[in-house]
Amino acid sequence: MRIQRRWTHVTLAWSASAFVALALPLASATGQDSAGVGRTESLGAALERLRGTSTVPLPDAAAFVSTAVSVAAGQSVNGPVATDGAPIDVYGIVAGDAVARGGDIVVHRGGLITGNAVAIAGRVRFDGGTVRGAVVTLDDLGPATAPLSPRDRALRNLTVVGVSALILLVIGLGVVANASDNLQAVADALERQYGRSLIAGLAGQAAFLPLLVVICLALVLSVIGILLVPFAAVVYGIVAAGLVTIGLLATAVVIGRGWRAAPVPTGRSQKAATVRAMALGIGAISAPFAAAALFAPWPQAEPFARATAIAAGWVACTAGLGAAIVSRAGIRRIRPPQLERALATASWQTPTPVTGVAAARRPAAMPTPSRPQ
Repeated sequence: MRIQRRWTHVTLAWSASAFVALALPLASATGQDSAGVGRTESLGAALERLRGTSTVPLPDAAAFVSTAVSVAAGQSVNGPVATDGAPIDVYGIVAGDAVARGGDIVVHRGGLITGNAVAIAGRVRFDGGTVRGAVVTLDDLGPATAPLSPRDRALRNLTVVGVSALILLVIGLGVVANASDNLQAVADALERQYGRSLIAGLAGQAAFLPLLVVICLALVLSVIGILLVPFAAVVYGIVAAGLVTIGLLATAVVIGRGWRAAPVPTGRSQKAATVRAMALGIGAISAPFAAAALFAPWPQAEPFARATAIAAGWVACTAGLGAAIVSRAGIRRIRPPQLERALATASWQTPTPVTGVAAARRPAAMPTPSRPQ
């Protein structure tokens, strides 16, 4: 039992550090990236700052408009043509500079910009047109990174979700190899006591910070304890992350089982069945995040899909955390009610090695004889 608990602690510590690496790409996959570059400054302040680094002159803030500008073929417009948060499409002639902040400048076939083409937090794209002046891209620090198109953002987010699922599967393989019994115990607790596990997970989340404060205050009462406060906080965070990790893996195992009772295999076949169920469960947990990534071309529906994925992931983590708490990280085995009753009944029987001697039965209450009237 001591060796098993030691393996459990080592596995939880290792999986907790890997869980941090998993949480970061998941947060990146669900983060907002609608414009590629955040714009929190006012237009005038941004232009004033960029004038110190730009090699070409920039127009005043009053020259910018917040709507898309399209110069039609055969049309000639005197520059500067400037937009804030909108693109510029040039099919005709811009006699002067074209400046777009937070949008692209597209010079189509037959289009001409006689001056400079400046894209701030955007890019200048050529579709058969010509720019006689300088082509400059700027952002807050210098050359701007072109914003991703909806298709590119969807592919990037799908890649992040796939890599995150692969990392979680690798963590699961390590847990199965080193602490398979503990993982099975947490999965059994979740499957047999889902409601209790969900309540325990909510209670654990609510008590996370208060319990940390109580531990730190208890250590502060002594001189030696003050020195242990940083170490205790780090260990506390590792244990909490480890419980969430093994709980999430147990949730994946339960989902992979399909919520159906099946004969329990033994030995290597049990570990192989656990790995198969875990892989299916991780795929099911990652599916809402992958679906949210596919909604990148539809900005109106993307927040709803992202919120749905986050809610599903939160429920999975909460229930898994509660199961880890109820089962004490898999040390305490949750038995089915039928087995508990059978063990309780068997405990009243006295085992005997002598053949032909019946074991003692559980005493039963004898009826009280009635007195004759």
